[in-house]
Amino acid sequence: MKNRTAFAALALVLGSIGSAWADRVIVQPEGSYELILSEVWLPRGVSSSVIFKLCPACTTTSLHVTRETAYFVNGAALDFPDFLEAAEAIRQMSRSHQMTAVYVFFDVESRLVKRLEIDHFNG
Repeated sequence: MKNRTAFAALALVLGSIGSAWADRVIVQPEGSYELILSEVWLPRGVSSSVIFKLCPACTTTSLHVTRETAYFVNGAALDFPDFLEAAEAIRQMSRSHQMTAVYVFFDVESRLVKRLEIDHFNG
């Protein structure tokens, strides 16, 4: 009985060694940017682009939105027209665009926007 237990333990150890050294490929399916609202030109239609610069000297980045893009404001899912209306209301508030984060989540391979989120922080 002890031999069987020892053999089973040895088989487990040897089996795990082979897979411990296996190469693993890590794929990043989604990229993201975190910006403030004043740095972003939001899309004007469901098949347009979100446009921004990561720094004043950087080139302009443009990522395409589609009908499958999801829109959120403060964690609530909204339809595209309601998203734009909420974004405009936040922009109209005094200095609120400096306390509002915009998160752009996109597919790395296709560079299509998957989610566009706005979070307004009351300060």
